[in-house]
Amino acid sequence: MEFAHKASAFNNWCENAEEDLSEPVHCVSLNEIRQLQKEHEAFLASMVGAQEDFNYLLALDQQIKALNVSSSPYTWLTVDVLGRIWKHLP
Repeated sequence: MEFAHKASAFNNWCENAEEDLSEPVHCVSLNEIRQLQKEHEAFLASMVGAQEDFNYLLALDQQIKALNVSSSPYTWLTVDVLGRIWKHLP
C-alpha cells in the first residue's frame, strides 16, 4: 500500500514538472526573466527530493520482490514505468 501511495505522488510530481518545463515562455522584461530563473532554480532544488523519493521507491520495490509479489493490486505504476518517466523528464 505504501508503494502505491508513494508511486502515485511521485508520478503526479513528474507530470506537473513535465507540464511546467514544456510550457512556452514569453518574457517582455528582464524582471520576468529573472523571476523565471528563480523559479527554475527552485525546480532544480526540488529535483534532489524527487531523486530521494525515486530511490525510496526502488528500495520498496526490492522489498516487495523479496516477498515474491509480482504486482501490486493497488496501483498500475511500477518502478519500470516510473523509471522511464523520470529518465525522460526534460
